[in-house]
Formats: sequence, C-alpha cells, structure tokens
Amino acid sequence: MDAVDLLPIIVQFFIFKPVLLCALSSKHLKTGEALSETKANNIALSLSRSIFYETYRALFWADFDLTLFDVKDTDQVAWQEIYHQKLTEYFAFKNAKRDMLPCSFAPIFGKSMSMSMYYSRLWSECVLIIILEC
Repeated sequence: MDAVDLLPIIVQFFIFKPVLLCALSSKHLKTGEALSETKANNIALSLSRSIFYETYRALFWADFDLTLFDVKDTDQVAWQEIYHQKLTEYFAFKNAKRDMLPCSFAPIFGKSMSMSMYYSRLWSECVLIIILEC
C-alpha cells in the first residue's frame, strides 16, 4: 500500500471520530464559529450510515478481483463475462450495454497489474484501521 492510498483512510478515521473532528476543524470562514460537538456528531452519524454502499461495492470489487485471479483457463472465460456475472450477483439494477467499467478501475487494471491487488489493498486498510483503533 502506498502513502497515496493511506492518506484517505487516515482522514476518514478522523472524520468518523467527532471529538477528533472538532479538534482538527478550523473556525467557520464567515461566522467565526468553531464546529460544535452536535454538528460533528451529525456529520459522523451520516457518514457512518452512508458507508454501507461503499463497503458493499468494495466487497464486489474484491470478489471480482479474486475471481479473475482464480481463473484457470483465460482462453475459456473473458473478464467481461466474470464482471457481468458478479454484477448480477451483487446489484439488482440492470447493466447498461457497452458498459466497460472495469477497464478504468485502476486498482485491478492498472499499470502494475498484479493478481489480487485490490484484495490485498483491502487487507492493508483493515490492518491500518486495527492499528488506529488501538
């Protein structure tokens, strides 16, 4: 995991902790008021509720990544077939025709394309969160 990937996780950790968010925030530009504890709690609560979709999407990408890694014969199965199969397993909405979304998903199809790269990144994030919680 690179420092570029690490910074958003650390910032996210601070945003979910209302006390730390209050301590790190500056005064409002126009009113000059500091961030109240109530507002910080509301921010943390709304973010914690909205994180479910991101977690589910990360689970989808990790499963897709590991399935690609596990393919024995790449001549028999194309990544598009695997993508559409996983998409129907995880999401109820209909996929658009000509949707080649994974092509732009850099953690899997990036410059240094290595197998199960996205999955290993998720494990790095889990370890970091455990360290920050201690």
